[in-house]
Amino acid sequence: MDNAIRHAAALVELTLIETDEDVVLTITDDGEGVDPEEWEALFDRFVRLDEVRSRDGGGGLGLAISREIAATHGGVLTVSASAIGGAKFILALPRAVELSPDAT
Repeated sequence: MDNAIRHAAALVELTLIETDEDVVLTITDDGEGVDPEEWEALFDRFVRLDEVRSRDGGGGLGLAISREIAATHGGVLTVSASAIGGAKFILALPRAVELSPDAT
């Protein structure tokens, strides 16, 4: 969310959708976006894709750690182009399994 706010021109959209299998959080912004050839590099530790981003502070770990946390919980974190002009990040996590009271 911090990245979307930082890189948006004027708009950030959040959506949360629950399906039978997953919970999907989508964050989109209307900023300049990211070149598709650099999408996977965003998730590398300490990566700064351009001079502007290298000056915005932070350590370049947030997306790498976020993707690792998602994977640890059986989910995925991806990036693509946003329909409103910038980047679109999608976090999909499996729904929690409800245990019966006697399944301890």
